[in-house]
This record gives sequence, C-alpha cells and structure tokens, in this order.
Amino acid sequence: MPDPSTLRVGDKIRVVAVPEGDLWALESGSDYLEDTVYVLKWMVGKEYAISWIDDYGKPWVRTDYPDPEGAEHSMAIMDSDSWVLVPE
Repeated sequence: MPDPSTLRVGDKIRVVAVPEGDLWALESGSDYLEDTVYVLKWMVGKEYAISWIDDYGKPWVRTDYPDPEGAEHSMAIMDSDSWVLVPE
C-alpha cells in the first residue's frame, strides 16, 4: 500500500478510486463533500503530478477538472487506497 508521505513534487500518481472515507462521509450527510466526491469520481483513471507539499507534509495535485466557472481544483493526497504511484 503506497504511503503518501513518501511522495515528492513531480512524482506522478494515478487515481484509482474515490477514498472510502469521503464516500462514507457523503453517505452520512456531509454536504461539504458532495462537490469533492464528484470531482474525485471524475479524476479516477487519470494521472497527476504532485504540485506541492504543504506545511503539514501533505502532497497536493492540481486537477484538470473542467469547472464551468473556471475555478481551479486541487486535492490533497491522503488516502493510500485511492491512488498508485506511476513508475518513471
């Protein structure tokens, strides 16, 4: 199982699933996660490069989600069951 703390800027990952925790929270009634889960479902099967590491050591990617309002979406890579490292 991959460890997100080992990721570095420039590493590439492939999103393979929506994190179970996000799905559980949405099913439990969290309106906050509705848009996030929608974007995550759209990301499944796509590859992304790690764009930055935040002050807490979490790696982030910028998505290419086509937001109708032109907003940029970024996601922290936390759940190790939802992504795989793409070999160089």
